[in-house]
Amino acid sequence: MITKIKIKTNGFTLIELMIAMALGLVLIAGAIFILISTRQNSQMQQAVTLLQDNGRVATKIFARHIRMAGFCNEALELQIPCSEIFTETNPPVSGIEGGGINPDQLTLRYASDGSMRDCLGNTIAKGGTSDNTFLVQTLDQNKKMTAYAIHPEFQYQLVCRDASGGEMILMDGVENMQVLYGIDTDADQIANRYVTATTVQANDNWNNVVAITLELMLRSQNNAVELQAKTNRLLGVQWVSHDRRLRYLFATTVSLRNRVR
Repeated sequence: MITKIKIKTNGFTLIELMIAMALGLVLIAGAIFILISTRQNSQMQQAVTLLQDNGRVATKIFARHIRMAGFCNEALELQIPCSEIFTETNPPVSGIEGGGINPDQLTLRYASDGSMRDCLGNTIAKGGTSDNTFLVQTLDQNKKMTAYAIHPEFQYQLVCRDASGGEMILMDGVENMQVLYGIDTDADQIANRYVTATTVQANDNWNNVVAITLELMLRSQNNAVELQAKTNRLLGVQWVSHDRRLRYLFATTVSLRNRVR
């Protein structure tokens, strides 16, 4: 006689399957959240590091050239006397105020002892002179030069221009530059007040400039923070940005060594 044994197989109910799927989705969502958060933090840290490094480099570049402004020594066998190199119309320091939120321009002039380089990196022959103009230029979405404006898709570059019109990009991501000039009003070689280029020009005071205060706004090249509206201030200039770019403000005040003695 053959005995038949029935084996009962228990499977998962529909409710159990739905619960398992829900738990799986929760775990996957958590993993995705951690991945996105880690990526955002990494982008943020990279942006902070790059901005800090660029800011330090930019302020060092300006400090070096500001300190050299007005350098001249008759012993250098100059092509023309020092008194003719720096005049009322061709002072060691000059600038153009951008007006509104537009960036300023700064021009620094000095003679060379043969070991100096201009802001393009070219060695200046002994007795030669150098004119270095620093400015911010703007590129649109198609990387073409355009009028200055605050735009999340625009690119900004700190540029150096020599007297012949030659240019070199010193740094990307410099969104704005504002300059104030320290004026010595009582001949004690100490700045009594800091004013804009327009005020200096109006009073014909370029040869009384003994110090320069410079502020730079650097902006990350890529998105690094959450979308937000932020008020940015730069030496009295103010604007509101509404994007995901990280911004850092760098400021420095440098005395003109060849004017303060």
